[in-house]
Amino acid sequence: MCSYQKLYYHENIGYVFRCVHCKCLQLAFGNVLLTFEESMLGDFMQVLDMHEQSYRNMPDEGVRQIRIPLPFEGMALLLSKSELRQLIHMTDGADTELRVLALMETFGDLKI
Repeated sequence: MCSYQKLYYHENIGYVFRCVHCKCLQLAFGNVLLTFEESMLGDFMQVLDMHEQSYRNMPDEGVRQIRIPLPFEGMALLLSKSELRQLIHMTDGADTELRVLALMETFGDLKI
């Protein structure tokens, strides 16, 4: 049974939770919920960054024309430039929290 730990939360944007047992992440953004292994977060972040670079000079912030493919045939996220930035901010926040937790676990095992 999953027991979730908050990595990132914003009431208007979404959240990223991690199951402390299976180490899967649950990312809720808008009306989309993605669940994937913790080890895939870095790859997902690279895809988001790549698309952010590709659409950097896109003039319209609010038009949903950025297509982020998902690992399922025929499925993709369709985002605006501002939504993509929000999603990048979420994943960066979750990644930072994971790194802090890993450091705490490492140093928590040390006897001084």
